[in-house]
Amino acid sequence: MLFGNLLFSSSIHVRFKSPNKNSFDSCCISLEQIKVLAAKRTTPPDEQHIIWQIDRLEERAIVRTLIARTSLGSAGIPPLNVSLGANIPTLLGIVGLNIFNPGPIIRTQFNGTYRISLSNVSSLPSSIRFEIFRGASYTGQPIYVLSQPVFPNDSTIPASFEGSDYNVPAPANEQLIYSCFATFVPVSASEQATRLGPECFNAVAYSDD
Repeated sequence: MLFGNLLFSSSIHVRFKSPNKNSFDSCCISLEQIKVLAAKRTTPPDEQHIIWQIDRLEERAIVRTLIARTSLGSAGIPPLNVSLGANIPTLLGIVGLNIFNPGPIIRTQFNGTYRISLSNVSSLPSSIRFEIFRGASYTGQPIYVLSQPVFPNDSTIPASFEGSDYNVPAPANEQLIYSCFATFVPVSASEQATRLGPECFNAVAYSDD
């Protein structure tokens, strides 16, 4: 069905294929023309076999920003200089998003930026693993994981990431919590990692109304 409880733009793009052509063409048609064609249950004279293809310019649902939060552990000036233990998940950032009266679909977009220094790195690459959980602890729902390799000539690692959590269930207590953990995975016991900063974790929640 072409019409519903959605917000349409003033004109939309359609794709059509005429009987004498094997390829698709496109055109722009106004909302008023669409209403007339729908009422008549017909198609434009020159566009028999028209295919209505919905894209972001055609049928547009309203997206509402619910809340945005930032967890800023360090601006990096002066350096944080906190040890990042080996093989131990360490909480770097946590945000709580208050979700009031959301629409049917909730989505969260998040990103983070961190800088870590390393010493005594062996000839084989180690790694630093970043993990995002829905919840306040490492036992929460895993959402995202990124493993940043550490090579012998690396003295500092600037790490940035971004991801999404889609179709999130509406929380019964009206709060979504996301936490960011980092784990240093060395090849050798002599390797050391130090958190320098900046350490910034951001999350924004949206809903489709």
